Amino acid sequence: MADDDEVPLSALAKPKAPKIDDSASLASLVKPKSDAKPGAPARRPSSTGLGGPSPQGGSAPGKGRGKGQQKGKRKRDGSSSSSSSSSSSSDSGDDRPLRRGPMKARGMAMKARGALAKKAGQKVAGEGEEDAFDGGGAVKKKERMPKEEAVSQLLCRWWYSLPDWPPQEEDYYKEKLREHKPPLKKVRIEEWEWLADTDKEGRMKVYELHQFRGVYRGASGELFDLRPQETCPCYKNLMTWDMVKLYENLVKALENQIEDLKKSKYPEAKLENSLKADLNKYRGKFHDARAVGRR
Repeated sequence: MADDDEVPLSALAKPKAPKIDDSASLASLVKPKSDAKPGAPARRPSSTGLGGPSPQGGSAPGKGRGKGQQKGKRKRDGSSSSSSSSSSSSDSGDDRPLRRGPMKARGMAMKARGALAKKAGQKVAGEGEEDAFDGGGAVKKKERMPKEEAVSQLLCRWWYSLPDWPPQEEDYYKEKLREHKPPLKKVRIEEWEWLADTDKEGRMKVYELHQFRGVYRGASGELFDLRPQETCPCYKNLMTWDMVKLYENLVKALENQIEDLKKSKYPEAKLENSLKADLNKYRGKFHDARAVGRR
């Protein structure tokens, strides 16, 4: 064996790196991987059936490999990083959360609103029995007193038994205009702009609302309601009636409604049967109330 002193200097020099041609592909510069490790399963055959490298220069993807490995192969084969990132961003659209449809979102909002209403002790619309709004809030039918139930039924058909309201007589409103403080003077719309707000007698000009008999509007926009409030068919006034008068007018209203229903050109058998059942019920209550009043 030769001594170290006899080894030429050229042998000790570091070998130069091989020159790289500019036209060489990136795949040729990649260091080949070592063979399979000891104990590893045998390599699956390539798609060409030869088990060797694919014609493109890299390892052929095995059957069942995912998209990520194929994209990695394309990147090693010289594809730009921008194209691979754009493809990955388009393929990853399944990871985004799905937007709920409008109907599903609306249903969830209604459920949440109903839960809050129940927690606050309020009645949710559409549940249970039908409510009747009598000015002071929702009242269930089964919680009404007999008098309240009779008033509610009469208010639905009061024009079949009570006089017309408001009155239609012109003389009635002339008297009301004169008695008003300050006195009022009804004028026509055609002469409204040519008349003073107050005449020599101190009367304020007003015009009548054609859709509301007995209601007038003043020059400053104020509203004057000259209808008789004491005879108004409203809940407040009907609750002051005794039960005999209330049932008597309700029976009369039902009888006249059934007679008027016969003039209808549409089939009203279902409504007529319902009205007849109510008529029989309130006839019995009217006779009972009148018998109690005679005692």
